[in-house]
Amino acid sequence: MSDFASIVALSVDGWDVSLREALRELKVADQLIDAFRPVIEARIIERAVQERGIAIRDEDLQPIADAYRAEHDLYTAADTHAWLEEQILSVAQFERRLRDRCARELVQDDVTADQIEPWFAEHRTEFDTAVVSLIVVRERSVAEELAAQVRDEGADFAELARKHSEDEATRQRGGMLGRVNREELSPALQAAVFNARPGEVVGPIETDGGFGLIRVEELRLGELTEEIREEIGERLFQKWMAEQYERAEVGFPLLGILEDEPRPIAES
Repeated sequence: MSDFASIVALSVDGWDVSLREALRELKVADQLIDAFRPVIEARIIERAVQERGIAIRDEDLQPIADAYRAEHDLYTAADTHAWLEEQILSVAQFERRLRDRCARELVQDDVTADQIEPWFAEHRTEFDTAVVSLIVVRERSVAEELAAQVRDEGADFAELARKHSEDEATRQRGGMLGRVNREELSPALQAAVFNARPGEVVGPIETDGGFGLIRVEELRLGELTEEIREEIGERLFQKWMAEQYERAEVGFPLLGILEDEPRPIAES
């Protein structure tokens, strides 16, 4: 433990904090185990690489490196070296970071590849979207009158929204709310919107702001696009990682040796 006491972990207003004190503060604040979570997850990934026989090849690393440099505007060697100095990272540590990121992506692909399509098939409606316009008024009778004007008299929905809607966010746009996901809508709105046809006006429907009329501009049923595939893959991987984390046998001998000691007093 003498080494822990002699190593300066950080400095606050010129006051050096030893590694021992920093770790003890994390322990007292009940944050020490959480601070080690990235280390635990890295070991879980490394174990999965070995158990699943995953090879990390140069052609796997290159796109990871390119994406990382683009993310941090590291387009030249000079940019990269300046950034490494700013981050206090060695070239070897930077390469290890890229390798760890690559390993994580390869493990995620291996874990989730055969789960994405079945999961999507079971949850497809979560990815349904609609483009809608709306009119919101306080009284049901007013909403019914406006609905009759649209349906029976052919009144312009957007013009009525500008004149009568009390929804400040959409009124000046003729009621245009834009694209919404099914899951963003209440059950009543989901049923009304996704059982309608494009161009149809539904309602009045009671909402938090009053009574709403909704014109369905467009319906798009969920499709397994590349973006959605990535989203589902990330969801499934996070679930897998949480399960692995809970199952991992993690010991913290460090907790037992961070005994309480008098706190040093700053010199005045």
